[in-house]
Amino acid sequence: PGAHTPFMPMGYISSLGYTKGGRRILALSTVADMVAVLDGMTHQSASKNHFTLSGSNPIGIAISEDGA
Repeated sequence: PGAHTPFMPMGYISSLGYTKGGRRILALSTVADMVAVLDGMTHQSASKNHFTLSGSNPIGIAISEDGA
């Protein structure tokens, strides 16, 4: 990613998950313990804030077929 992408504040992105149809991308940072929601077409942030996860060092992301 370039210098002006939503990935920079989160640091290293270890996993990506795509919602059904690819409309949203969920980007997981193991360093910051955060998930960012991105627009699937523009790859720009779809939310004002990233979601902080409880625990530490998540290792992956999974999305079910129904999008839950």
